[in-house]
Parts: sequence; structure tokens; C-alpha cells
Amino acid sequence: MRLLLPFFFGALYLITGYFSLQEVLQYANSGHSGVITDIRSYLVAPLLCALLWLLVYLVAWWGFRKIAFLSVAKESAFQVLFFLANILCLAGLTVLSVSGRKAALNDVQLIQVDVTDFAWIYLLSAALTLLVFALIRRKWA
Repeated sequence: MRLLLPFFFGALYLITGYFSLQEVLQYANSGHSGVITDIRSYLVAPLLCALLWLLVYLVAWWGFRKIAFLSVAKESAFQVLFFLANILCLAGLTVLSVSGRKAALNDVQLIQVDVTDFAWIYLLSAALTLLVFALIRRKWA
């Protein structure tokens, strides 16, 4: 069971990372429909988000094991909480960062979305959850 745990959570992070960019962009655009003119935004950016989430998970897995070694049950619970915290932190930072942009949208408007604008949201949420959960991991040990 201990050997399957990293693969399960790794796949979970890949899938969530892939679909998270679509949700972030959907929220930022307030549900307005549009035309995609840049294939990078449609194909490459979600793959990069998935790889970023996987990288965050691998760094967290390695770092958390250096801090303290937990039993399988505690490790599973800790990883589930870390995963949920990543999602909530990403959602919270998205809401906080695009509120002004959302208010500026009208019914008909040409919008150019650069996905690199959202990179800091992903990086900041990953850094915050890593720091907080490193402290929590120390307490759990």
C-alpha cells in the first residue's frame, strides 16, 4: 500500500492540475464565451499546469518525508488534507486576484487572456500550502 500511495496522489495531482486552468480561466472570464486564437492557451498551458501540480506534489512528498515519516493511514490523511488545501488556496487566490478584472467585463467585449498572468496564482498557492503544511507535518510527527 505504501508503494501505491505516491502513484495514486501523483495521478490525482496531474488530473487536477490539467483541469484547474480551465476552471481558473472560466472564473476570470465570468463565463463569457469566446474564441481561442492561441493553441498554446488551449493545449500547452493545461499540460504545464498539470506538470506544475505534479512537481509541487513531488517536492512536497520528498520534503515531508524528510521532516517526519508517518504511518500509511496518517500519510494518506495528511496527503488528502494537503491536496484539499492546494485546491482551496488556488480557488481563494483566484477569487482575490481576478475580482477587479471580473467587474470590468461587459456583455460584449473583446478579451485577450494571457495565461502567464495566472502563473503567479499557481506559484503563490503552492508556496503557501507547502510552508503551512511543512509546519503542520512537524507538529504531527
